[in-house]
Amino acid sequence: MMDAFQVESVCTWSAAEQWEETHGLCKRNYRVGKEQLVSLLYLGHLAASDRRLKGEEHRAFMIEWLARHLPEDLPQNGGLA
Repeated sequence: MMDAFQVESVCTWSAAEQWEETHGLCKRNYRVGKEQLVSLLYLGHLAASDRRLKGEEHRAFMIEWLARHLPEDLPQNGGLA
């Protein structure tokens, strides 16, 4: 049986994987591998969840999160158009 924290962690990891697939970030040939990128997205989703962000606020937060945490040679919008 999983506790609430474990369930939230699994759901957040799933959201991170879905974000990566939806936005195709690894396909842009960045120096960040898929596992590293999904881990970074996971941390971003946890931070957004802690702030109780939803919808467009969550999306804007994630774009800012990526811009702050991805290597400097990546576009400042986190690679999103």
